[in-house]
Amino acid sequence: MKIAILSDLHVTHDGHPIWGVDTRLNLFKAIEHLRSIEELSAIFILGDLADDGLLATYKFVDEVFRNLGVPTYYCKGNHDSDAIYSCSFCQSHEVVNIDDWRFLFLDTTIPDADCPGKNCSRGRADIETIANIQNTHSKRVCVLSHHPSLEVGSWLDRRIIENKFQLRDYFSENKDIILHIAGHIHFYSDQFERGVRYITAPSVGFALSPNMPQFTLAMGEDGFLLFDSSSYNAEIKLYRI
Repeated sequence: MKIAILSDLHVTHDGHPIWGVDTRLNLFKAIEHLRSIEELSAIFILGDLADDGLLATYKFVDEVFRNLGVPTYYCKGNHDSDAIYSCSFCQSHEVVNIDDWRFLFLDTTIPDADCPGKNCSRGRADIETIANIQNTHSKRVCVLSHHPSLEVGSWLDRRIIENKFQLRDYFSENKDIILHIAGHIHFYSDQFERGVRYITAPSVGFALSPNMPQFTLAMGEDGFLLFDSSSYNAEIKLYRI
């Protein structure tokens, strides 16, 4: 089983660049890589499909993945609006079961009380919801969300899940949970804590440097992940675009 995991597409409705980066072009580059992967079972997108949250943008993204023809699932990111639910090919599900893996998709967005229709940059996880959907079939569990739950030693740590300690306690106490894969911080990281592997996917749209004190582009670090379960614990491969 092979699953492509993309995050932070940040597509705009009219194709205008973000910080000088053509995010549509980067998406097309990623799609060409995906076409070359044999026996791709599914595609997961970890939020921020659109940068502007406009209906036209989601229709564009939906059509791009429809043309690829691989089942595609997403979770909502902080840049995404409710217009994301207009996607008809890309699907939003809490649970996706593939082979002997159970994938839990979390909505970690927090509505911004000061800006109706917008979300806060930071996130929050509903642990009760996770417990309700976690595992009834003795499958290995991979949790997917937009916001990470483990610090990476960067200024971006202030933008991760607020109740991160409680969430990681829950993960470590539930032995079926093997992986938490997230996006949002626009660079790749891979860490272990108390028996759980925590990975952040690189951004397709544009990569950020974790080593600078503010938003700084990391040219050439854009990419996506490939989840390959040919081994028991699954191999996570990094693709640069």
